[in-house]
Amino acid sequence: MGICRADKHKIHSENIGRLWGHEAKRIFMDRLLPGEKHIVESMINSIGKRWGKNTEGVYFSDILSAAERSYEEIADL
Repeated sequence: MGICRADKHKIHSENIGRLWGHEAKRIFMDRLLPGEKHIVESMINSIGKRWGKNTEGVYFSDILSAAERSYEEIADL
């Protein structure tokens, strides 16, 4: 759902992999049992290799701007 709410003017080709990794990790981690978390870690490593980006500790949200409510990367927690 977050990918669909991303603003095309804020999400560029260099961070689409980070957005996809964030969404995949968020969705799958909610559904896997604790012993299955290695599946998501393997997936995240594959994303990093494909896109050349580290997706660990990457977060996207729509809370940064109350007016727009568009999905964008949170630079600092």
